[in-house]
Amino acid sequence: MNVVINLRDFADVACEPDMAIVCAVGENLRADPTLFTRAVAALDRIPLRLVSKAASRRNITFVLRDADAPEAMNRLDGAFFSS
Repeated sequence: MNVVINLRDFADVACEPDMAIVCAVGENLRADPTLFTRAVAALDRIPLRLVSKAASRRNITFVLRDADAPEAMNRLDGAFFSS
């Protein structure tokens, strides 16, 4: 929680418990813009708190409920690695 305390010097800060971060990382994310859409579509009906594409365009980050993380990872795996 030291991060929260330190950030309060600069902004209003709230901490949301029981959240997870799931990232999809790969060089092809940079080359193929349709992969972002595929990743977001794979998580349809999972409530996403945040979706972010890095400036390097090599990763997509999702913030979601901790309880939804296993399902999200399974869906992303299915969307990109299952035949």
